Amino acid sequence: MRRPLGVTIIAISCYLLAVLFVCLGIAIILRVTALVNMIHQTDSSVTVGALQSVGLGGIALLFAAALEAVLGRGLWRLKNWARIVAIVLSALGVVSLLQELFAGDAARWSILTLFWNMFWLAINALIIWYLLKPDVSAAFRSNQPAPNPNG
Repeated sequence: MRRPLGVTIIAISCYLLAVLFVCLGIAIILRVTALVNMIHQTDSSVTVGALQSVGLGGIALLFAAALEAVLGRGLWRLKNWARIVAIVLSALGVVSLLQELFAGDAARWSILTLFWNMFWLAINALIIWYLLKPDVSAAFRSNQPAPNPNG
């Protein structure tokens, strides 16, 4: 069965997000490394440990990039595990955004922040709805290897 257009779009967005995470992760690591070197040369009072923990954020972004790339590849190849992971991650996004929206901090948001969060809430909900559609789900099932009757 052919890959549905929406699955192609989601897979490509996973690849693009992976590229973005790699760029950000490398930029953070390089920036932190430069700052740590500068601190060592000037004996500044800024703690190196705090900067190194920020550098760990760059490493975390590289790890997230690898996960996004694997997810994108799984969706591209119509692997059902990738569909399930995408649904779970989108559901976590919905829960996180709803929690942020109703936690009371929303009163401090700008209107742009509110619309930005509502946009991502809608995107995550749309991904869940789309990947649960029977025809899309069937595309992932039809790509699974047939069971071996000989055991």
